[in-house]
Amino acid sequence: MLPPAVGHQIQFAAQVAANSAPLCVAGVRYTVTFDGEFATFSRYDGTRADGTWDTTYSWGRTNPGAKDAALYVDPSFTLPNGTAPGLDPFSVAGGVLMITARTMPPDLAAAEPGLNYISGLVTTRHSFSQAYGYFEASMKLPRGRGLWPAFWMLPELGYPRGTPNPEIDVMEVLGNDPARVYQTTHELDSGPGRQFVRTDVDSADGFHRYGVAWSPSGITFYVDGKASGTAPNVTSRPMYLLANLQVGGPGSWPGEPTGATSFPATMDVQYVRAYRSAGSC
Repeated sequence: MLPPAVGHQIQFAAQVAANSAPLCVAGVRYTVTFDGEFATFSRYDGTRADGTWDTTYSWGRTNPGAKDAALYVDPSFTLPNGTAPGLDPFSVAGGVLMITARTMPPDLAAAEPGLNYISGLVTTRHSFSQAYGYFEASMKLPRGRGLWPAFWMLPELGYPRGTPNPEIDVMEVLGNDPARVYQTTHELDSGPGRQFVRTDVDSADGFHRYGVAWSPSGITFYVDGKASGTAPNVTSRPMYLLANLQVGGPGSWPGEPTGATSFPATMDVQYVRAYRSAGSC
């Protein structure tokens, strides 16, 4: 049996449904600790310190380290002159969260040089983090060169500034090759991580489940309940969850979008869940 999950869990009413069923993965029984479903979109409000989904990184609204060409916006985003353009990449319909990337509006381009797109990011940085357990998202991903959807995990403290930190990428897909799913650990504390590549599922043909079982003894990735491979554990620190639709810039891993890439482009999310171990099954 794995040790109990640890970490901080700010229990908002919508986080764990009363009828959330346990899950059995590779002989381990898991119970739900976080159930992010989307009857509505509960955006985190720092003024009131409530809501579930933070819509910025801890360090800002861009990710220059990944050469991501998207600015991550939400209705609270303001220009340097204090005006709010009212940009909202998030919408909900039929219990699905849609995160939409668009080309940068002309009136915003001058204020954000070098970024050619706007998109959306959701994280549980303020609402939930956990060490060890099973983590899964059900998602339908877009096609198109330069699009770079991801579901990943970061330590609750110190990333990217401060001491080096590990990272678990439960799923990354390059939009020009949606049948290739990358699942990766980054062991920045002590050395390189491991990557597994799945080529038996088309991530754009419908919803698929992307998961990871994380324990002190190892990290096993899953797609639709089928194991992809196991890597050594990279950390014991509680981690929070992130999902975003990145757009590649010059020199980025997916490359830049081309004229054939369709915008708006949308990543659909049915749910994001976390579980802790509760014996065997």
